[in-house]
Amino acid sequence: MKRLFLLVVCVVNVACAQDSAAKYREYMDAAAKVDKFSGTVLVARRGQVVVEQAYGLADRKTNTPNADDTMYRIGSMSKPITATAVMALRDAGKLKLDDSVCAYVAPCPEVWKAVTLTHLLTHTSGIPDVVKFPDYMEFRVKEQTPQQMVELIASRPVEFAPGAKFVYCNSNFILLGVVIEKASGMPYEKYLAKAVLAPAGMKHTGYEAKVSGTMAHGYVRDGDGYRDPDPSAMSVRFSAGGLYSNVGDLILFLRGLAAGKILKSSTVTEMWTNRGNGYAYGWMPDDEKGKKSIGHNGRIDGFASAFRLYPDEDLFIAVLSNVNGTNTDRMTASLAAIAHGEPFKMPRERTFITVPGATLAQYDGKYKLPWGLVLVVTHEGDQLFGRAEQEKKPTEWKAESATKFYVPPADIEIEFEKDASGKMVINFDGAAKAERQE
Repeated sequence: MKRLFLLVVCVVNVACAQDSAAKYREYMDAAAKVDKFSGTVLVARRGQVVVEQAYGLADRKTNTPNADDTMYRIGSMSKPITATAVMALRDAGKLKLDDSVCAYVAPCPEVWKAVTLTHLLTHTSGIPDVVKFPDYMEFRVKEQTPQQMVELIASRPVEFAPGAKFVYCNSNFILLGVVIEKASGMPYEKYLAKAVLAPAGMKHTGYEAKVSGTMAHGYVRDGDGYRDPDPSAMSVRFSAGGLYSNVGDLILFLRGLAAGKILKSSTVTEMWTNRGNGYAYGWMPDDEKGKKSIGHNGRIDGFASAFRLYPDEDLFIAVLSNVNGTNTDRMTASLAAIAHGEPFKMPRERTFITVPGATLAQYDGKYKLPWGLVLVVTHEGDQLFGRAEQEKKPTEWKAESATKFYVPPADIEIEFEKDASGKMVINFDGAAKAERQE
């Protein structure tokens, strides 16, 4: 009887896995057809790869297709890897999380002395974000050394006292890269390879080293076509966003952490613990509907990415794209919903309408997101436009109704509404709200 039961369970599990694989592919095929998804997706559960599929082109000039092992720039998904290197140094006794950043970087302004490594890891330092500097679009095209980046960041005033609040900030993790170099006595990438990549078996992840395999070229949607992203030096992003990887290496990374191969299990638990504001030590934890997960997302010139691990289920999802603005967060959430047998939205064809300029005028203004990013919304005639405050070129927001709009380059749905006080807000995919600044 026991054998029969186990046989039935095995058959049911295989059938469920096959059913899920079909649903994953149905969703991704729709994303490729409707949203023109270009990239690689991996879903694995309980040690088994359920879906690993590539779509689109790695290089449009040579018609080279994306493949399962194609490497992509991962942007801010570099932060969890950098944080892991910091924790490895802590476990080795090379640093303490309550150390002042001034013990590792120079010049170090007087107001930075109260900033600890914990503040940097949790985005509570008050140090200003380099990507929000008014002249960022100018200096981002020039190669910078880590020391030059420290000097640049140190030249700007702090925004608040350490620990006073949470503001997502790339400068924090650029400084952590310098901390890693000082504490380890090695260049950032070499220590990363020694302490994180090698123990996990990651052979297609790095910062500057050349590796075998195909590196995808990044693109930006331009109407119905594509163009190269604006020039940008990866050294400006450094340890905050300069890494590349592929889906195979990312699953090795997360499974290596979960198995205690890279850090002590107690250290992993510490690193993944929510410190408030939905952020841990360089990671984004979540506990939606009782399902705990850990991961991060990333955006960088011509690329978009996201990955999540549900440790209790050994469920891993990664989405890497070589088209800037691909909504990888929505895709990973939809793939997770499929895995959990929950409702999800299938990609759909969209119909746009014309909204009178008089209606659009009420939306003009500056809107601030919870993590500090300010959006500037304007209209011209019957067209609505939006841009990040530090950017010069706006993007058209296409109307699906008088209040609902779609942002094609970012694959984001937004809706204007008034809060209880009558203030206009922007609702982003139902997940975040930006308040208008009066």
